[in-house]
Amino acid sequence: LLNPKNEFQFMDSLAIKLDEAYPDTKSIVQLRQQLDEMRALSMGQVAPEIELPNPAGEIVKLSDLRGKYVMIDFWAAWCKPCREENPNVVALYNEYKSKGFEVFGVSLDRTREAWVDAIAEDGLTCLPVLNGKAFLCENERKEEKVPNSPSFKNRVFEKGIVKVVYHPRQNY
Repeated sequence: LLNPKNEFQFMDSLAIKLDEAYPDTKSIVQLRQQLDEMRALSMGQVAPEIELPNPAGEIVKLSDLRGKYVMIDFWAAWCKPCREENPNVVALYNEYKSKGFEVFGVSLDRTREAWVDAIAEDGLTCLPVLNGKAFLCENERKEEKVPNSPSFKNRVFEKGIVKVVYHPRQNY
């Protein structure tokens, strides 16, 4: 079986040809939608905007960090693998922050209290923001301009362009 993540160029050209030959076929439309989402978050693409509150309640925009190297890290206080990885994220941030590196830590916690407590417990000194929803359905993501977290997680951006896909957590 082909994996669109590993064979993106081939799958993309195949989907275009199939769409031309069989327009409006449901499975081909779905494949094109998946590839379009992958394309939007692939290497070399401009990061989509995310606007979320920080612990002080101020809105922080991902675009405000352009010009820096930015890792987007989706996590939650209730996520054990996330919490176990947080010391590594903090160490990475501390090592490279003087070189323009920033971690945009998007929490999927539903309550502010759990989020703020986890920030304090884990010593998160990077840039934490709260999404406030454990999971987002497609309409919520479009409404709130938050990309699908599984496909958007742990990308490192340079000047707003996707440069590296970082996968620290393997079991979540």
